[in-house]
Amino acid sequence: MIEQWFHGENPELSATILLDRFDPCFRLITFETKTLTFNELSSDWAPSIRGAYPNHQEKIESFQKIYETNDTIVVNYIETQTRGEQITKRLATALMKRNQNDSQKVDWIIQHEG
Repeated sequence: MIEQWFHGENPELSATILLDRFDPCFRLITFETKTLTFNELSSDWAPSIRGAYPNHQEKIESFQKIYETNDTIVVNYIETQTRGEQITKRLATALMKRNQNDSQKVDWIIQHEG
């Protein structure tokens, strides 16, 4: 879904749908150590990147569970982003909780990119 957003594909995909899996308290700590809130993601980031990277690709690998309870999980993974010839790899850690309305889904609370 995020690739479709970067590419500007799928007119049915709205920012609301894209951000639906993020808790309103969500925080992203970027690899530059900048913290973005859910409000910043929804009002600034999401609109600014829609269609901005038509050749963007993302791959998630080495997904590893670090900690889990009945309703929360902490994971880390390697995220590889490719934009043309530019390849960026990041180690990320995320805290997620089970969605209250759909137990098969999780909501992102914190994502820390390194």
